[in-house]
Formats: sequence, C-alpha cells, structure tokens
Amino acid sequence: MEKKNSQIENKLDRFFALLVENKTQRNFEKVYLLTSAPLFGVVVKIVHNEEAAQECLQEAFIKIWNKVETYDPEKGKPITWLAAIARNQAIDCIRKKKLLVEDGFELDSLSSDQTQEDETIEHSEEVLKLEECISQLQQNSKDAVFMAYYNEMTYENISKAVGFPVNTVKTWVRRSKDFLNRCVRGLH
Repeated sequence: MEKKNSQIENKLDRFFALLVENKTQRNFEKVYLLTSAPLFGVVVKIVHNEEAAQECLQEAFIKIWNKVETYDPEKGKPITWLAAIARNQAIDCIRKKKLLVEDGFELDSLSSDQTQEDETIEHSEEVLKLEECISQLQQNSKDAVFMAYYNEMTYENISKAVGFPVNTVKTWVRRSKDFLNRCVRGLH
C-alpha cells in the first residue's frame, strides 16, 4: 500500500510539474484524475453534504486552474497546495451558502427558533476563531495539521509529502494542536 501511495505521489508530482510548465487541459485532466477523490474527501468532511461538496470541489478546481502559476515548490508538495485550496474553498462554500458545518442543512431550511439561531451564531464564531488561530501557525505546521486531521494521513505519509522526518511532523502536529487549544480558549 505504501509503495502504491508513493507511486501516486510521484505521478502527481510529475503531472503537476507538467501542468505548471504547460497549462493545458490534458495536463490538468491528469492532475484532476489523481486528486479529485482525495480532495473530495477533504471538502465533504468540512461541509458534511455531498452535493455541496461536489459544487465546492468544482469551484476549487477552477481556482486551481486559475492559480496554478502561483504554486511555489519551496513551500510544499503539490498535494499540500491542492488540499489547502480545496479546504479554503469548502470554508468559503459554508460561508456563501450558509451551511451548518455539523449537519449540512441550509440555514434557510431551519425553523427560526431563537435557540437554534443562537447556537448557529455561536458555532460560526467558534469556526472563525479557529480559522484565526490556524492562520497564526507556520505554513509547515498548518500543512501537517490539515493532512493529519482533514486528510487523515499517517505521520509517515505526511513526512513523505512534506519532505521532513516523521518526528518533525509529529512535533509540528502536537505543538500546533496544543497552540490551537490554547488559542481558541483565548489563552495564547
């Protein structure tokens, strides 16, 4: 399994480099075929609604197409860059479509019960606070956290993706988790 993942990562790195060099539909298709399933997993975990996740992923791939020239290999692997765009697009979709993160219902379809509205506002504030705290992490730590928690990648696979030792990745994730817990509670 690990050999297969390594082969897929190598293919993606190759195809993505081709796309950056020569932005053609054919090169983009190759990247899409290798990444659409894992990126869908990232998006659906955030929006908790398959139909909305499909729309968000489509928008994410449009952003990827439009921004592919901005990719910087010094800042991380292609999969990390792609996952960050998909994740950010999912968060944007939640905001735009007013989806509840927890259950995927549109706010408009809920009753106007004040308790539910208060919970929604409180939840939105928590999400915004978490986003603010995440933005304070260094890029390597941020990437490692997203790969570990959103993509459910093992430390070994994260290590391969970012090109740093497993123990370094574990340290980034542990320290980031501690920081985020303190930050969200206002103790940083």
